[in-house]
Amino acid sequence: MPGVSGGSKWVDTPPMDFGRSLFLVMSTILRCSPANEPMYQFMDKKRAEDKPYGVYMMASANKFLRIYYASVKRYLDSLEA
Repeated sequence: MPGVSGGSKWVDTPPMDFGRSLFLVMSTILRCSPANEPMYQFMDKKRAEDKPYGVYMMASANKFLRIYYASVKRYLDSLEA
């Protein structure tokens, strides 16, 4: 029986699923965020520069991950103090 040996099911998840999820998050931000939201403003600026869809979505995903990582790190550091 596969997967019974205690292995993690996440090991079998292809990396493309993560990228697809990021694009889904970015498109949701683009559709649902108010115009004064910093992430929306960043994406809109890249669109206004006539960047291709994939380029501004990937740039936005990278910025989102940097912001997310910083806030998680700040929270974890506050737990240690």
